[in-house]
Amino acid sequence: MIAAKKSTAKPFLWAANGALTMGLLNDTPAQGLLSEMNRTDAMRRARHRSFQQTGGTPWVDIANGVLGMIAEPIEAMKADAMAQYYGMPSTGEIPKNIIQGIGGAGLSAGALGLRLMPRGALAANVWQGSPHKYGPEGARESLKHIGKGEGAQAYGWGRYDAGAQSVGEQYKRALQRGFETADEAAGLYLKEMGGDRLSALAAMKDHARGGLGYSAKENAALRDGIKLLESGADVPDVELGYLYKHDLPDEDIARYMDWDAPLSEQPESVQIALGLKRDAARDAQINKRLNEIDAEMKANAPKGDTYDDLFGDNGGDIDWAALQMEKSALEREINNQSVFDVLGNVSPDQVTGRWLYEELMNRNGAIDWPLDATADMRAAARGSSRQAASEALARAGIPGLKYYDGSSRTAASPKVVKADDGYDVFWGNDPRPVDRFKTKAEAEAVAAEIDGRTRNYVTWDQDVLNRMKLLERNGEPMGLLDTVE
Repeated sequence: MIAAKKSTAKPFLWAANGALTMGLLNDTPAQGLLSEMNRTDAMRRARHRSFQQTGGTPWVDIANGVLGMIAEPIEAMKADAMAQYYGMPSTGEIPKNIIQGIGGAGLSAGALGLRLMPRGALAANVWQGSPHKYGPEGARESLKHIGKGEGAQAYGWGRYDAGAQSVGEQYKRALQRGFETADEAAGLYLKEMGGDRLSALAAMKDHARGGLGYSAKENAALRDGIKLLESGADVPDVELGYLYKHDLPDEDIARYMDWDAPLSEQPESVQIALGLKRDAARDAQINKRLNEIDAEMKANAPKGDTYDDLFGDNGGDIDWAALQMEKSALEREINNQSVFDVLGNVSPDQVTGRWLYEELMNRNGAIDWPLDATADMRAAARGSSRQAASEALARAGIPGLKYYDGSSRTAASPKVVKADDGYDVFWGNDPRPVDRFKTKAEAEAVAAEIDGRTRNYVTWDQDVLNRMKLLERNGEPMGLLDTVE
């Protein structure tokens, strides 16, 4: 869902076409397709397939595809009826083709709906694993609890969420609190073993021999839990950790700094905030306001050169000091005097979002400590400098950052290479291109869609945290996805 609104209009239509062609050109039932792929992957793969398997006018493809998918079950029923009429076995294709027809039409409608949905209506799902139980206020109050619990804040000061559910589940397991009672020990092992009592008992007895670093209290609970399972008594369902699912609006994610990308390849809003690009609309707005201030000052300027003329009550009913301060601030902005005057002679092509964040940390005391500073003093200095760096970025309009999670940092990825007559998309180290496109924008759109790597997100902007909505806690629905206006 993250990349859906970043693409141009044409890829949106290709997404609809791809959704149709997957149903028309594959034997896999649409029902199986929907169960094997999540919504994001379905649309990503659909859009890529459409480049190779559709070629007509997008709207014609959509219309023909929908009609074809609706008609397919009818043709299957005709064939089955004919087979039975002549005493032949049933084709067995009716259920599959009906599912394909309905499912394929549904995919088409969904793809078309994505194209027509207003900006801001979509949001990315993100996950957070935690040992703590909280409600809808959790995201909103995240910044209050930084430094009080788990997490090294290795990628900056802020709230951490995972773009992949599996990563959130890993954090849930890693951070869940220890069991304290027989019920909790038995319930945890039983859940880990999928409800199989014999397997749970075997694991508990093995772990009771030691070597896992359990505390004395946990070992006692483990032994009592073994007795509980052996007794055949009912074991209550326990939760020692929580997996939270939130939505994070796409329009906010689009403004996140990329930890891994060069500054010259950051989102446009980030480059504008860093002073690397101009915002033409903002420049026009500033120039208009400067002209208004100059006109107001000129109209209310004192007349004459006597003391009374200069300092008397004839200067008009304006706040000169406030106007001058506003004018100075606007002039600094229009002259591109960025708050991040840290690059010096460093090229933005050569340094990444990570470099910028760490440079801001260093300028806020991350390495400014006495020679005899203890490890705790150094950790405190780095924690304080992280917060200062995040808050400076937030003031500039950068609400957070994104970085590839552990499994994605070494995974194969697509890349776009200029060719003689277009742009090739390559996958990993494969010397054969996935496909060739006429424009760089088309190639980059496909590369983004087929990129299976996932990100984690660090959010430090309170306004964004206020907009995050809690959807689920351990799979239990907690609210509905609100449309962002």
